[in-house]
Amino acid sequence: MEANLFDLGWRTSFLGKRSNWYPMPYSWHSILPESHEHSSTRLDLIGAFLAAHASVFVLLPLVQGREWGWPWWSFALLALSIPTTALLIARENGLAARGVQPILDPALFRGRAFTTGLCASLLFYGCIGSFFLLLALYLQLGTERDALETGLIILPYALGSLITSGIGVQFAYRAGRALLVSGSLLLALSQLYKRC
Repeated sequence: MEANLFDLGWRTSFLGKRSNWYPMPYSWHSILPESHEHSSTRLDLIGAFLAAHASVFVLLPLVQGREWGWPWWSFALLALSIPTTALLIARENGLAARGVQPILDPALFRGRAFTTGLCASLLFYGCIGSFFLLLALYLQLGTERDALETGLIILPYALGSLITSGIGVQFAYRAGRALLVSGSLLLALSQLYKRC
């Protein structure tokens, strides 16, 4: 994509890749009809608002801060994310205590399996994302390959992930937690082997 619409730089690529998502907010009524059951709950709009703003207050300065020269308000947004997150947690705990369904159920974080899985996923996807970012930079800047060659080099991993993710679900039902532990150990061993 050569165009630099609205002077967005590399972010312009998201306009083309996600253009099929733009009609989604307008068609959600037909795709997800409202439930009329007595047990149905309403969406916690205030919780959604707080969660969205807490995320933006952290991500916007981290993604754009350097490019914008770290203005004072980028640090103010980072600082503002702390009380916003505290408000979100207090609200969700209050809703759960009253028996109302919160947007982010605090009871999930009390479960050891959920917390362990969340930490493992965060570590895994953080490492994999960093690895492929560095690999793409190395291939394009270090070995002077173009974007197409870099994408073709990374393609086998993407295809392997696509194929094995469906198979992994079947193993997860049979193996349970052992699959998470063995997968994490296998990933750690492969990283150690790569360094030797």
